[in-house]
Amino acid sequence: MDLAGLNDCPLQHQSSKSDLGHEPPRKDASGKPPKEGSAGGAGDAQGCHSVPRVYLYIQMQLCQKETLKDWLGANTLSRDRVKQLHIFQQILAAVQYVHSCGMIHRDLKPSNIFFSADGTVKVGDFGLVTAVDTQLETGESLDDDLSSIDLSKKHTSQVGTQLYMSPEQVLNTMFKTGWTLGADNDNRLRLSGKTYDHKVDIYSLGLIFFELLHPFGTQMERIMVMTGSRQQKFPDRFAKELPSETELIQMLLSNNPANRPDADEITEKDTFARLYRNFVPPVANSNRGRYSSNSSN
Repeated sequence: MDLAGLNDCPLQHQSSKSDLGHEPPRKDASGKPPKEGSAGGAGDAQGCHSVPRVYLYIQMQLCQKETLKDWLGANTLSRDRVKQLHIFQQILAAVQYVHSCGMIHRDLKPSNIFFSADGTVKVGDFGLVTAVDTQLETGESLDDDLSSIDLSKKHTSQVGTQLYMSPEQVLNTMFKTGWTLGADNDNRLRLSGKTYDHKVDIYSLGLIFFELLHPFGTQMERIMVMTGSRQQKFPDRFAKELPSETELIQMLLSNNPANRPDADEITEKDTFARLYRNFVPPVANSNRGRYSSNSSN
């Protein structure tokens, strides 16, 4: 961005003529009229050449075109367990860092998770990030137009992708849009009117971990099974063959935010320790992304 290009001489002062039709005399810093050839006189053009051009650069890391969503869709038959655990471990570390900075991501999902050139996981799309200490009551009025909302001060109900949103985020949206809930769903009704915090990211983590471990053959199957998992309903075979994983996911997907562990607490859980007991992270590929989907595995 060439800031100097906005004007032939950004530091040059352009005087306007007075109502009497003549131009008021120019004066230098001492209050005296400038000499010929000095700045503000005939030498303006020469003075402009001494002003350096200013350029603005935004440097971003280059990642692979493939996101975690693409990787999941390309590897539907079977997945390497080491890769699954390694991906989740890195996502968890990223969330731990975000929370340690006092922020909430609010839109964790596979399409917002990227791979660098060597296959390292990168969590991106921080457009909905907000501070942990800013909270919004469900009953507070919000404008439907997000452009009029100060996202730095409110946990808006109209943000996030609903499949990966926590129950408290979904409820905020439902009450804002006038949806009604069944009277038999006491747990959800008790969440109404509550504020939400960083635990919304923990819920999204649980769904991402489940999707990492459970390949889907079709999008219809994915939607049905993922929706069921939000209700703690997992496929019988999944719960039977992966009991420790199921236990951890159930913990992360608790409808009550208070029952979900903090990001730092997850690694301290016995369940997590069992899953990573013999885990050895793969060596990063310096030439090509480790998680490329060119070969199905």
